Amino acid sequence: MTNGMEGGQVKDVPVQHHRSVLDASELLLRVLAVAATLSAAVVMGRNEQTVTLIGSSTMDAKYSYSPAFRFFLVANAVACAYAVISLVISLSKSTKTRSRWATKFFLSILDLLTLVLLAAGASAATAIAEVGQNGNKHSAWMPICHQFKLFCHHVGGSLVASFLGVIFFVLLTTSTTYTFYKHCY
Repeated sequence: MTNGMEGGQVKDVPVQHHRSVLDASELLLRVLAVAATLSAAVVMGRNEQTVTLIGSSTMDAKYSYSPAFRFFLVANAVACAYAVISLVISLSKSTKTRSRWATKFFLSILDLLTLVLLAAGASAATAIAEVGQNGNKHSAWMPICHQFKLFCHHVGGSLVASFLGVIFFVLLTTSTTYTFYKHCY
C-alpha cells in the first residue's frame, strides 16, 4: 500500500479506492436484488390462467392454490423489502467509523438470512413446478403444463428471476462478509 501526500495530509489511496469499489458493487448488487425479487414476486402474484375443457366446463390455475408458490411469493417479497431497506441504509453515510462497521456486520448477517429464505422459497417452488411440468407417475399426479402453458411459463420466468436474486444475495453476502473481515484483520 502506498501513501500519497495531498494538501499536507497523508492519504491511503489504494485502500480508499478499494473500499469505494466494494461499496459501489454492494449498492449495484442491492439494486439488482430489488429488481430480481420484485419481478419474481409480481409475476408470481399475478399468475393465473383459466382454460375451457370439454364443453363449457372451465379449470383454473392460480399461484395461491399451492402453499409452495405462496411461500415463494412471500420469500421474494420479504427479500425485496429487505433489499430496499438495506439499500437505503447503505446509501446513508455514517460519520462514525464504529457505527459503520456495526452496520456492515448486521447487514452481512441479514444478507445471509435473506439468502437462505430466498433459496428456500425458490427451491420449494421449483419442486412444485417440476411436478406441474412432468407429473409423478408413482403418485399418479398428472402433469398440468400442457393445459396451462401460460401459467407454467410465468412460473418459469418467476423462478429465473428469483434464482438471479439468490445469486445476487450470494455475492452480497460474500462482499459484506469480506468487507467486515478486512476491517477486523
